[in-house]
Amino acid sequence: MIADNLTREQIRLIVLEYIRGQCTGFQWGDILASGMRNRHGRDFTPSERFRCFEIVHELLNSNILMPARDPDNVGWPWLSVTSHGREVLADVGPPVYDYDGYLAGLRRSVTDLDKTVEKYLRIYLTTA
Repeated sequence: MIADNLTREQIRLIVLEYIRGQCTGFQWGDILASGMRNRHGRDFTPSERFRCFEIVHELLNSNILMPARDPDNVGWPWLSVTSHGREVLADVGPPVYDYDGYLAGLRRSVTDLDKTVEKYLRIYLTTA
């Protein structure tokens, strides 16, 4: 059983794990059901569900997901992984616009990362 109150990063990993396995389109609710309930034995809490929704929105804005399954199933709640998204999801490590993942990886690589550099990167990456 997975603990209550998942972090944003844990939720992001659940979402990414789910969408990596999708060859065809899917619906928003599929992420909630298959991405969480079927794999971890419980539903998202209301706050976790909202964070999941925010993460999906970020993936839409990053051109990882698009709001359509195919030309006949366009718009919410239909989603599918874009060609660009497949390339990004196949790469190892977080993409630069995944600022939380990028900064976490950078901190692991550069153990004495200057706080000023980190602050600059956080501001730059979240507004770029």
